[in-house]
Amino acid sequence: MTCLISTVQGRRCYMMADRAITDEAGKLIGTMCKIIRGTAFPWAITLAGMDIFPAYRLVISVIEQRQPSEPRALAKAVIEAFQHMQDRHIDRPVQAHLGIWDRKTGSPFLATINTQTDGAADEPFRMHPRIAAVATASLSLGRWTLDDLVEPNRFDPLRDGAELIRTQRRILMENWETPAHRIGGGVEVAVVGRRGVRIETLWAWPDKLHERIDPANEGFPFDLKDPRCATLCQAATA
Repeated sequence: MTCLISTVQGRRCYMMADRAITDEAGKLIGTMCKIIRGTAFPWAITLAGMDIFPAYRLVISVIEQRQPSEPRALAKAVIEAFQHMQDRHIDRPVQAHLGIWDRKTGSPFLATINTQTDGAADEPFRMHPRIAAVATASLSLGRWTLDDLVEPNRFDPLRDGAELIRTQRRILMENWETPAHRIGGGVEVAVVGRRGVRIETLWAWPDKLHERIDPANEGFPFDLKDPRCATLCQAATA
């Protein structure tokens, strides 16, 4: 699972994730929504890491048990899920990206929780706020930042998000040693705001099930009326 982009623009938080489920060879074995969202108050979580379905299931399970009603309780639930992973000797590094509407401040914010110390030297099992405009488009994109694409605070998820993700998809496949670090299937965005969270599909790739994801397959904006999207959805659920 891959959290691709997380950013706060104005009074909304945008979090994007791909839909691909891959094996260690980089083959597409299925697709699914990788965004977890809340109802008690507006929040969304995406996970990043390798082979993190155990984390995904544990996070959902603990949240359903704890029913967090405010940001601190939500963070505690995610940390508890990660600690369960450690207790079960699941040692794959996982990072949770949290997009939360803070009712006290009347604005959204981003935070991360890691199972291990990450590149920013963040301590594991603690929530660390993030203030960067874009959490992922960085050196791997040739220092291509959000401000190079649009005016500050005018983030267009469909246009700018799709462009960043296409670049990530290509660079990850060209430069990473393991084919399991692959972006594919499609792209979904969670928009976190005062009134709640909505999830939309923005982009789709004609990646084929049981075949290695190929960067040569160009994507297209998602439109339910487009026959290519209908074919992709049917194949993904077959």
